[in-house]
Amino acid sequence: MYRLNLNHNLLRTGRRFLAIGLPIAGALLFWSILIQPILASINERNEQIETKRVLLGKYLAVAEEEGRVSDAFERLSRLSTGRETFKAKSAPLAAALLQGKLKSLATTYLLPVHSATPLPVRNNKENVNLIGVRISLSGSLRAIHRTIHAIESNVPYMFIEAARLKPKNRARNVKASPQIAMTARLDVYSLFETTKSN
Repeated sequence: MYRLNLNHNLLRTGRRFLAIGLPIAGALLFWSILIQPILASINERNEQIETKRVLLGKYLAVAEEEGRVSDAFERLSRLSTGRETFKAKSAPLAAALLQGKLKSLATTYLLPVHSATPLPVRNNKENVNLIGVRISLSGSLRAIHRTIHAIESNVPYMFIEAARLKPKNRARNVKASPQIAMTARLDVYSLFETTKSN
């Protein structure tokens, strides 16, 4: 009877174990087969959405910056008068325009121009054409200084690449003064654009 009771108790315990363990095992199996892959897929999608959200934020920032840059270019084009370069049908004509402009600036400051000769045209990789003129003039140091300032601050834009200044008289005891007579040789360059022939 004790054995029968023992078997009966074992059977009851086994049934209880099966009654409790089987649903738990089924739930774990259901969790690992269905629920866990779905949650992993949702987490992966959330990460992808977050990555795309960050990328979209960067694109929006670039688009906003592009808008600012295009506004700046538009403002710059409104400021640009189209007179920043010499426009001519050919480089020699543009050099003649530069030469005339330099002579005009020199005569503004009462400086006689002794010579004005064109320099070779320069082209670079960015397709920028530079024309140059070597101009020789003489006058007071102050007048030469004002002329140089006028050249480099005028439109069309011109820049002095080389300058050679020397006193007109060779006296050794002459002190430097703004009124001292000087001769100047300037190599002046400017940009030019070719215009279409009509």
